[in-house]
Amino acid sequence: MLNQASLDSFFYFITQFGGFFIVGLACFLVILFLWWRNSDLIKYFIIAVASNEVLVYFFKKIIDKPRPFGAVVYGEHGGSMPSGHAAISILLYGYVCYLIVKFYPKTEWRSLLGSLLLVLILLIGFSRLYLNVHYFSDVIAGYLLGGSTLFYLVRISERKGRK
Repeated sequence: MLNQASLDSFFYFITQFGGFFIVGLACFLVILFLWWRNSDLIKYFIIAVASNEVLVYFFKKIIDKPRPFGAVVYGEHGGSMPSGHAAISILLYGYVCYLIVKFYPKTEWRSLLGSLLLVLILLIGFSRLYLNVHYFSDVIAGYLLGGSTLFYLVRISERKGRK
């Protein structure tokens, strides 16, 4: 049976997949994979992640929207919009989906993996709402920012992959 403490723990766990440690580890693994594949996409991936983080930082400073009052499990500091967790999750895990399709086009489990990553992206955004550290508009703004960065990273990857 689910209780409040279980839900709090679950969404705190999920939100960590958009946090510094797990995102850093996942980025390192993506870089290792691209290096293993002798891909020159590493530099574009690093630039996209760094650009995304810089844009989140500047938008938070410019917009300076206060966070919701009364976080559930832990508090966050700084501006609320856009959600950095939402932005990096759609960029990082979306790019992992792209890499699976690009490098493993005939793998039968790619649909399952893509679906699981999509669910993770959505759960990360929802966890930010559940934990009361963001408003809905913050999460949507994060998804739009990260999604835009992902769009350009995939376009660059497609162009460079053809050469």
